[in-house]
Amino acid sequence: MMLEIKQVAERLGLSEHQTRRVLRALDTVLRGFVKRGRDNRILLDDRAIAILDRAVALWRSGIPLRDLHQAVADELNNTDSNRGERDSGLAPNRANPAQDLCESHRLMISHLEEEVRWLRAQLEELQQRALPPTGSRRWR
Repeated sequence: MMLEIKQVAERLGLSEHQTRRVLRALDTVLRGFVKRGRDNRILLDDRAIAILDRAVALWRSGIPLRDLHQAVADELNNTDSNRGERDSGLAPNRANPAQDLCESHRLMISHLEEEVRWLRAQLEELQQRALPPTGSRRWR
């Protein structure tokens, strides 16, 4: 499935301008996963979206946009070298496209699990702030 920038921006919670900035920062990492469609529109496949999703998480965690390319490339290379499946995570596996899709799903699942852990921690913190300590409630 290929998505346009507007759809990807909505999915990532970014503006179209921010999405384009991240795309430019990850240009070489995303090579092979980004295509041009009708009216020269930018189209991103599932793997590109998973990589962007992870990149945005890294960006939001404090990694500057100028360093984002290296951080994402390092993660992709570490993932691939640990598995020993490919020499580089920067190019799609043309021999087995299903393998790329599986990897993009793994990246997305990993990122979502990380976000769920963060959200649960935030929820617990908010609940602790909102609820008074037990035994101190007085009704008048």
